[in-house]
Amino acid sequence: MTPLTRLQRRLALSAAAITSGVGLAMAAAAALERGGSLLDRTLIAAISCVLVLGAHLLPTLSRGALARLLWLGCVLLTAWNHASFFTAASLRAGSVRAEAVETRAQARALQADLDAIAARPLAAVSADLATAQARASAAAIALERCRAGAPHPAVPPAAAVAASAALPGGCLRLADAAEQARRRSEALGVEQGEARRAAELRQRLVDAAARQDQARDLAALDPVSRALAGLTGLSPDGLGTGVAVLSAMVVELMAALLWSVALLPQAGPPGPQAEDTSTAVASAADRPLPVAGEAAELAGVVSPGPAPAASLVSSPVRPPVPEPEPLPSPDPVLDWAALHDELRSDLLALAAPVAVRPRVEAALLRGTIAQLCDGRAIGLQVLAQLLNRDPDHLRRRTLAAMVHEGLLKVDYPSEQDPRPVYSAVAG
Repeated sequence: MTPLTRLQRRLALSAAAITSGVGLAMAAAAALERGGSLLDRTLIAAISCVLVLGAHLLPTLSRGALARLLWLGCVLLTAWNHASFFTAASLRAGSVRAEAVETRAQARALQADLDAIAARPLAAVSADLATAQARASAAAIALERCRAGAPHPAVPPAAAVAASAALPGGCLRLADAAEQARRRSEALGVEQGEARRAAELRQRLVDAAARQDQARDLAALDPVSRALAGLTGLSPDGLGTGVAVLSAMVVELMAALLWSVALLPQAGPPGPQAEDTSTAVASAADRPLPVAGEAAELAGVVSPGPAPAASLVSSPVRPPVPEPEPLPSPDPVLDWAALHDELRSDLLALAAPVAVRPRVEAALLRGTIAQLCDGRAIGLQVLAQLLNRDPDHLRRRTLAAMVHEGLLKVDYPSEQDPRPVYSAVAG
């Protein structure tokens, strides 16, 4: 490669330092979200930064087989770490977009109309109306019989004649009873109409809330990933993961290339073909770390001794041991009715310290949620019912923060089921 000028070398060094700084910041940010205690986060962040430096500088320091193997491991692990950062950032942005979706004016108008209706439940009103109509019908029949002079079938004729003679005005009392029964039936009919209207408004509010949830779920997806998913037929989550991995690989490879270019050996001044041994040794010492090919070229002029990169190549450095894959999580708990009695009792016992009180400390609420989600994935609605909290308020105020801090992770059962499920992060 053509030697660089001083300006080119400075530009390459600046670009390499900036790229490495970005990579170190992303690695540390992703590591801080996966640790539990401060010590865990510090150690994970330190290991991630070491992997980033290895991915950036190993190609420049050595080109041996072991160095190449170590470099490949560092690149893969760092790319995975950066992909975790991009994924977490995308989830945070999706939560912000979802929270920005406001309730529509139609839903607010429906709620206002429903609040203005003062009617009992439709079933209760219908039962009272049926009873009142039966009484009104009986009163009307009794009045007709009285006016026609026929005794009531339930009353003996002699008793009916005596009662009719004893009452002033004859059938006036029966007429009053029939009129009161008729008015009662009419009033209950009006109330039944209002109860039906209230039931319709409640159903429309439920439909509006379902559309609101769908709008929030769509807003949580990355707009570009959603558009590409519509064109390619792939899932938005898969596209987002692929883009995150590709971005991480590009950052690492660019940093490695920039450091390789920035640390190229400088060209020496022109001179005679023959060069004495002392000059060759000084020139080799001025270089940062000669690679295997350069050491071979200098073999005829450098005095015998260990090569600068020999200790690095022959050092007993072991490749990083891959972490064991996590065990598959159990089936998510999405429906309250589907829980068997033993699991429901256990979950209610865990949630009791929070469920019995309307306000609790944030530490108690978070600890209870962590216990409920430990070893199981629980849906938002089930969590809210266990804790006796509003689902939307619980998601925005507590669950989103715990996901952001790495205490919980959120998943979705399938592409057709957008209900979020939460599980505790191991460690």
